[in-house]
Amino acid sequence: APFSTAMLGSFTLHQPVSLAFYFGNQLALGLLLNAYWIYAKRQGLLDNPDLPIVRRFSTAIRFQPIGCLATLAMIPINSNWCFNTFAIVQIPWVVYMRRRLRAEKRA
Repeated sequence: APFSTAMLGSFTLHQPVSLAFYFGNQLALGLLLNAYWIYAKRQGLLDNPDLPIVRRFSTAIRFQPIGCLATLAMIPINSNWCFNTFAIVQIPWVVYMRRRLRAEKRA
């Protein structure tokens, strides 16, 4: 991640190659995190996988790669909208998670 972040900082924020490098790297990191998490759950490495926070985290990490894929798809269309695309994909997810957390607190 340091190399892709440095590359993004060295060029303008709307340069397609640096954006593709950065969000491609973030996509790879998100996919690996998901793979590690699935492995940990299947191998029984979690103390209590039924805790609400564990379920929320399991769901939350699934959306980071989706945001990166949407952003990578936006690069050839309009590289000026890349960061906005990532945020737009993440905002509904954050709203959903906050509502779910409130519902869990009430229950």
